[in-house]
Formats: sequence, structure tokens, C-alpha cells
Amino acid sequence: MALQHYPQQNLPVEALFEPLAAALSSKGQFIVEAPPGAGKSTALPLFLLLECKLPGQIILLEPRRIAARNIARYLAQQIGEPLGEQIGYRMRGEGKESKKTRLLVVTEGVLTRMLQSDPELKGVSLVIFDEFHERSLHADLGLALCLEVQQVYNENLKLMVMSATLNSDALLSLMPDAIALRSEGRSYPIQYHYQSVARDRNWAQNFAALCIEVFNTYEGSILVFLPGAAEIKALAQRLAYLESETSSVHCLYGQLTLVEQQAAISAPAAGHRKLVLSTNIAETSLTIEGVHLVIDSGQERYAQWHSKSSSMHLSTRLICRDSATQRAGRAGRLKAGHCFRAYTQVQFDHQPAHTTPAIERSDLSELCLELASWGASSEQLAWMSPPPQSAIKRANVLLRQLGLLKTDGQVSHAGRRAMLLPISLRFAAMLVLVHSQLESSALLRRAIHIVVTLESDTRLDGLSLSQRIRHFTQLSSKAKQSSHRLERQLLRHFELDESTKQDASIDGVLLSFAFIDRIAMNRGDGVLSSSAGFGAEIKDWQQLSSSEQADYAANIIIDMYWPEGRSQATASLLCPLSLTQLEQYRPGLIQNQERCFWDQQLQKVVARTGRYLGQLCLESKAGGLISPAASQRCVIEYWQQQAWSKLPISKPALSYLDRALKAKTWFELDDWPALDPVHLHATMEQWLAPFIDGVTSYKSLQKLDWLSIIKALLSWTQQQQLEQLLPLRYKAPSGRSHVIDYSGENAKVSLKLQEVFGEPSSPLLGNKIGITLELLSPAQRPLQLTQDLASFWKNAYPSVKKEMRGRYPKHPWPDDPSTAVASHLTKKKLAL
Repeated sequence: MALQHYPQQNLPVEALFEPLAAALSSKGQFIVEAPPGAGKSTALPLFLLLECKLPGQIILLEPRRIAARNIARYLAQQIGEPLGEQIGYRMRGEGKESKKTRLLVVTEGVLTRMLQSDPELKGVSLVIFDEFHERSLHADLGLALCLEVQQVYNENLKLMVMSATLNSDALLSLMPDAIALRSEGRSYPIQYHYQSVARDRNWAQNFAALCIEVFNTYEGSILVFLPGAAEIKALAQRLAYLESETSSVHCLYGQLTLVEQQAAISAPAAGHRKLVLSTNIAETSLTIEGVHLVIDSGQERYAQWHSKSSSMHLSTRLICRDSATQRAGRAGRLKAGHCFRAYTQVQFDHQPAHTTPAIERSDLSELCLELASWGASSEQLAWMSPPPQSAIKRANVLLRQLGLLKTDGQVSHAGRRAMLLPISLRFAAMLVLVHSQLESSALLRRAIHIVVTLESDTRLDGLSLSQRIRHFTQLSSKAKQSSHRLERQLLRHFELDESTKQDASIDGVLLSFAFIDRIAMNRGDGVLSSSAGFGAEIKDWQQLSSSEQADYAANIIIDMYWPEGRSQATASLLCPLSLTQLEQYRPGLIQNQERCFWDQQLQKVVARTGRYLGQLCLESKAGGLISPAASQRCVIEYWQQQAWSKLPISKPALSYLDRALKAKTWFELDDWPALDPVHLHATMEQWLAPFIDGVTSYKSLQKLDWLSIIKALLSWTQQQQLEQLLPLRYKAPSGRSHVIDYSGENAKVSLKLQEVFGEPSSPLLGNKIGITLELLSPAQRPLQLTQDLASFWKNAYPSVKKEMRGRYPKHPWPDDPSTAVASHLTKKKLAL
């Protein structure tokens, strides 16, 4: 097609322009798959802007702030205009756009805000979801909302989902009317080098040695992938001596200033080499100029939601294969390159192909608040991956505790105000509720100062809250420039100014509005018990001064983390709390109640009357009778907090469950219910509750008919299907029946070799899954493990026969066992 305005760049994605333009007038949904370097994030939006004459604005959603800025800036340069004219960008607390802007690059949450304020998206022709394979929470939510907008409010709205790697089948199922377009990439050959670096105490030193070796051996700029900012800073210090007139070391992660990020991204001067140390921020749409050497640590920082403590659990883990491929692809953008992987080929091959989408492992409280504001439940929307209902339920409980949702599920006045603030949901709730309930400008001013300090990018690890506030106050204006901008924005929102006096007398009470579920008391053994029922170790009790330790009975857990390999969190930032002040300023939080709970020492349900703050018992005495419903609830709640393995499920029931789970997996029985222990543990109230009427102790729990309970997970038809596909016994050619062992990775049967004479090939379960045969000697000793009986008869049996015939002459050892008569008897008894 003839291009009038688009500056042709000979990029692979340009091959899609003609079919795309032809379909735009008649189709409303598009799926575009193009590998890194094809031009999908830049050339395609520019073509749509300049050539397709869409009547309204184009919204381009980028999951990362740094990528959004740079894509907008690059596109504006391509058409010779300043940023903010035809091409602009908008993100939380920052942006450049005008009434002339026709292509707007936005980041996480901005699209959601646009949808909430205008469900029709008037004036918008097309929404593009870039790098959708990253499966960010806001991208999944944005697409679900846009699909409803397209169906209900604005049928003229067009949607485009783009990515380097897409689960096309799942997307086509979600968007069955979409046009699917695929572009070939433009990349050069990449040579892979596997140089495993053991993850031990010397890892940082050995990984730095690998980087230095590559720097000294190869020419050109290097992109190094690391899991997080801490590792980047440590490596930068080790490589600092490489800085010279001809080489430089740059860091690249989200908390850096715009100037520092640009220095890392920009092309090096002629004859100059760069080492860019980056998080996975550089995996996709962000281009690092001049790189053809990649060193991949193989690690990433992985966030997993911990439901009981309502906090994210960050861990360092190996990346999935998709991410490893994306990282390596950066080496082949400009010319033939090299990728050095600090792990083995075997490790790469055994990693999952894709990472778990954020919607399946994240805090869903913000998503639930958005859905409540939208006026729809999660079940009413179309999702690429539906949010887990257990996570939805827990998020709604937290939102009600924070005062952001009413008991009927509607968004409260405080919730609507909190959604307008550019800060995390907990801190937004804190400011809105302090403003409405305490009615003190001095306390509100203090709350804003605390929030800005805790939301700042400045790393203040190891300091107490009061120390952090003092340290932050003393920082230069330049060091806290973005924090100043946020502070001014919050002051304007609440109609305060910087001169308003602060009242620092009840910091703990202020923070209780954000962390009502994290009020905690020291049990006296170095562990805190919280109002939500979880425990946390104390990282450094000396973080609080001796006077604070003496004066305060409780603390607010502001921040916590999970040490590698530990199942319990460690509280890393505390704020002392006076319960007297809490009762004064927040009456009603501490209540006199009769409660029942599972007593861990007595191993049974008990009742006590006392003063309670959430799950914290401040004082109590023995209570009265316990209702069956209350007892049932206590049993479920307690055992959901314990490890799945601690439940006294009988061995036959566990064996049945394991066999059912194998049948579901091996035979891809998608219509069967979820049977994995993680799901069953989270949904005990659904399948276990009906069977525990009258169960009040561990002994009575042990006596349950667990096999019947587990069988009830399946319908009668599914139970019969299980017996057909994975029977308990195998009838050998000898006519004898043998138990099938399903406890390992494969189904296994142990029997005498003579009992499978006449069986030409290995038996199959459900005509699909081979049985591993453990062939035994006449003395019941193992001779061979095989899943390929035909191969055994042909290759291994002759030597087995030669050895065994002399040892067991009374038993048959035919020359052709595949046609011989099977039996467990001796030759003499066979002759009778």
C-alpha cells in the first residue's frame, strides 16, 4: 500500500500494515504477535496514527513507566514534534499531553481511571495493550473492562492486543472475532554459553568474575540481567574499576532518576563501551542501544501474595523459559551476538515455559475495589485468566476492614475518595479516614508526612519509623524531588499547605487506619501475634528505643519479608501503638465478645469470653457452650493456617487423592474439579465443612471417614471413570492380580518375570499411559524396571535368561518369552 506520512523504516512489522488497514473498517478486535525488534511497539502505533485516519484518540498501554516515557519520546521524534503535541504520555504523577494529542501512551492504572470516569471512552477509537505477555494485573483488568465497554457501551471501540509471545489459543477463545496477525522478527544469530554460577555465599563474586571475563574477552556493549536493585548496586561496585574514558557502567531499574535511566538506555559514543546492569525491565519493549552481548543471571524477583498476612512475599527464583528467551533476544538486535547464561542447560530445560499471571498470585484488593466501582462482579467479566475466587473473597474482607467497602459490597464514600489518590490503597485509606474521622489538620498533616516518607524511593532499611522520618526530613530537595511533588499533590487534595503544623503524638493510631489487620503484640518469645491471626518474628527489637518498648504494649507491623526458606514472616518495620490511645481515638475496635477457637495445646475447640482486637485476645476467661456452626468454623480456620500435611487424612484417602490427581493430569480431564492440595487447602470450607458436624477435637478429626470425604470430591460418574482409567489392580497374563503402585511419578507393578510371558508389549492404562513393570526373580528379587516390554524381550531378556536359568532351573526360561505361556508356577507344576 502507498504510505503518505509514515516514515518507512524497513521493519518486519510493516508487512502487517496492509492487512491491518484493510480490516480496520470492518473488525473491532486484533491480536498481533511479533518478536522483539519487529517494531510492534513503535512502528505499528505510528502507522495507525499517521495513515489510518481513526476519528478518535489511540491509547497505547505500556506496563512499565520507563518504557512508556521512552516510546512516547521516540515516536514524537519520528514525526519531528515536541512531546505533548500529537504524541503524549500519562502516568501516575507525571505526563505530557495536550488537546492536540492523538496517540497517548499510558501506564498501569491510568487506563482503569479513564474507564471509571468515562465507561464509554468517548473520543477514543483504539486501545492497544502492548507487551500483554507480561500479564500485569492492570492489563488483565483493563482488557476485561474494555471488552465489556465494546460489548455494552461503545461498539465502535477497537481493541488490539500485542506481544512478543502470546498464548494465541487462550486469547482467541477470549476474543473469538479477532483478526490474528503475526510478524516475523528481525534478529541475528545468537551463540549461547552456559557457565553455571552456584547460588551460594560466593555467588556475587563469581558472577562478577563472569562479567569481567566477558568484558575482557569480547568487544562491544554488554547488557547484564539481575533480579533486583540490591544485586545491581553490589555488582556495580565490583565493576566500578572498569570505568574509563572508553567504558562506563550504568544501572537500570525503576527507582532511578530519568537522567540515570536515559544514560543507561542511550547509544554509546563511537569507540565507547557500556555495561548496563538491569532488572527484567529491559526484557521487552525497552531497547538498550548498542548491545550485542547479554549476561543472564537467570534470576528474577518474584512476588507472591500471602493471604493470611495480606502482604506480598518477594523471593528470588529462576526465570521461566519465555523470559530467558526474551533476555537472550537482546543480543541479536543489531548483529550476531552472544548470550552467557549463569545456569545450566538442564536448569533452562526444566523451567516452566511461562510465568504464572499476576492475577493468580497477587493482592486483588485494588482490583476488587475497581470492580465494585464498575458495578460488576469478577464472574460477570471475560478474563484471560479468571481471578481466583478465594483471593477475591479475602480482598473484599480487607477492603471492608479498611472502610473502603460497605457490608453490602458497594464502594463507600471513603473508598471513592481513596481511589482518587496516587498512592497505595492502604495509605489512601489511612489519609481519607484520618481526614474524616479525626478531623484534625495537624494529625492529617502528620499522616501525609508519614505516607510520603514510606512511599519515597529513598532506601532507609534498618531505621525505625521515627529515624526514617527524621532522615527523610533532612534530605536535600533534589534527593526527594518526586516525593515533594507527591506531598504537594496530597496537600492540595486535602486543602492543606506545607506550613500546617504536624501532631506526632499518635503515629501508631494513624497507621492503624492503614494496617488494622497488622496490629501486633509481643508473645514474649521473639514472635509477634497479629490482629489478623498470623505470627511474625521480630527482626530487630532494638529498632525501638527502650522507652518505646516499655511504654507501648502493641505495635503496627508496617513492613515484613520472608527470609529464603522460611515459612514465617519477619517484621522489618514497626511503629509502637498505645492501646489506650487506640480506644480513645478509635472506639469500638476493641470489643467484649465470647469467642471460640482451636486451642493448639489442648488440640480442641474451646470458648472464652474476653476483650478482643481482631484475632488478638487482650484478656479472657473461660466461656460457655459452643454452637455447631461456630465449632465448624473454628476447625476450618485453624487447619487452613496449618500445613496441608498436618491434616490427619488417612493413608487410603491420600492414595485415592493422588490417584485421582494423576488421572486428571495424565488424561487431561479438564471437566474434573481441581484436586491439587494447594486448591483443596484453600477451599476446605466447601468440601470438608459438610462432614465435620460435631467434630471439636483432633481425635474426632482423625476418626472421620476420610476416604469417603475425598471420594465425594468426584461425582459418581467420575469415580467410575477413575476406576476404569487407573484401576487399583493389574491382571497379569498369568491370571494373577497385582496391586498397581501409584505413589511415584509413574504407575508401577511388581511381579515375577514369568507372569508376563506371552505379553508382547507393555500394558497401558486407558490405552495411553504405560505401566512400569518391576520384573522379579522367582525369589522375588528385582531383575529389571521397564516401560518397554518389547524392548526388554529383545535386548535384555537373553542375558537375564542366561544368568537366571542356572540359578532357578525349576522355573521356565523360554527362548521366545513373548509367545510363551505365562505362569507363576515351576516347570514341574506346569506339567501336571
